Amino acid sequence: MSVVAVRGLSVRAGSGPEGATLVDDLSFEIEAGRRLGLIGESGSGKSLTALAILGLLPSGLMPSGSITVSGTEMIGSAERDRISVRGSEAAIVFQEPLTALDPLMRVGRQVAEPVRRFARRRSEQLGKAEVQERVLEALREVRLPDPARIANAFPHEISGGQRQRVAIATALAAQPRLLIADEPTTALDVSVQAEVLDLLDRLVADRGMALLFISHDLAVVSRVADDVVVLQNGRVVDRGSLRELIAAQGSGGGSVTSDYTAQLIAGARVLDDALDDPRRLS
Repeated sequence: MSVVAVRGLSVRAGSGPEGATLVDDLSFEIEAGRRLGLIGESGSGKSLTALAILGLLPSGLMPSGSITVSGTEMIGSAERDRISVRGSEAAIVFQEPLTALDPLMRVGRQVAEPVRRFARRRSEQLGKAEVQERVLEALREVRLPDPARIANAFPHEISGGQRQRVAIATALAAQPRLLIADEPTTALDVSVQAEVLDLLDRLVADRGMALLFISHDLAVVSRVADDVVVLQNGRVVDRGSLRELIAAQGSGGGSVTSDYTAQLIAGARVLDDALDDPRRLS
């Protein structure tokens, strides 16, 4: 059974003939343990899809179609039903952790809330010391050094890479079945980016979660995803495994991959060549 199933999702801004369609008839499913990359340029509808899955679209944007997360319908259902899914069944890691984390709350308190939520779901009664130990375990799991110090720090007192690891720990503390990673490494430098991608890859594998990884960068997506859906202007222009798409482009399969996907693949190859020979960057 799929952890998340998106069927015929469309998102419109406004109503009537003047309304704009921002996502148009998008469908995909992700089973437990599988990773799907949602790729496209800015404005292609990637982040809107993530917000629609969580039932968090801003007012004025109207979704249609069907989205089920662990069997719960997220379009047209009561808010109390959608709330029960967020964090517990599906969690998200955003691009910029400094804005995603509460700047006025110590890190440990922010991780503690999903820890308590998970305990309530299992009818566990946790004391203060038990909650604190589980917070430290969550921070250790994302390989943060000196977790006790970081738990006592405010977000602005730790580095960008550490903040993103805290955001991942917070998202995973309630043991969700689906993790949505929305451009989670864009704000990080290259070396930290690689560490965070490796971390996500390991955690998703260890927990057998479904992963929806959103990015504009095919090279980044190739590090963590099995399959991809390519969006352009809100519509699917390609889908399949990365291996299939790259092989089709390599054989000149213009009818198999769109021109846009071909540009993404070519760009990723140029980057790989430049990394192998830095003189190509000049």
